[in-house]
Amino acid sequence: MIIIINTKNYVYGKELEKLISNISNAMVAVPATEIKLGRLAQHVDLVERQSTGYITAEAIKSAGAYGTLLNHSEHKLEFNVLKKTIEKCKKLRLATIVCGSTVEECVKIAKLQPDIVAYEDPKLIGKSKAISVADPSSVEKFVKEVRKVTRKVKLLCGAGISKKRDIQKAKELGCHGVLISSAIVKAKTRAKINEIIG
Repeated sequence: MIIIINTKNYVYGKELEKLISNISNAMVAVPATEIKLGRLAQHVDLVERQSTGYITAEAIKSAGAYGTLLNHSEHKLEFNVLKKTIEKCKKLRLATIVCGSTVEECVKIAKLQPDIVAYEDPKLIGKSKAISVADPSSVEKFVKEVRKVTRKVKLLCGAGISKKRDIQKAKELGCHGVLISSAIVKAKTRAKINEIIG
């Protein structure tokens, strides 16, 4: 089961370090400033080296990252930019976990052959209703439609995932895992985190 925890910008520094020390069996996506702690970047920009204030794939790789999230609903990319960013990451051997807000978008993304496609309904992000429970038919459709175009890409669902049963349901629906955020950051203790992902 693949579990990716996106810490967003909720925590950083010692607070993030403490959170990560309470997490096992999951990948943790962190802000660029915290790559040494999580090694999975929340985003990279498609820019040349002669640029200021952007996060380059090369810099993330050099800092020790093994991969990046892309196209999260809170940081959407134009499709052509997304395509080129995935291509660049592949050349650098950076894993790509690419989010889509609709089944149709996920199918389009899957054709680009990222490592993972994550289906997240923006309406459920940060809520207590998990997509796998609140809208299982859309998750089933996501799995079915993406499988028509590729069997190589791993499939995750996210948005509202906050309980162990939400993760189990995602697996039952055909996903390889989940993308989860606020439930873990707010859980804080190892015991509470293990109740969800342990």
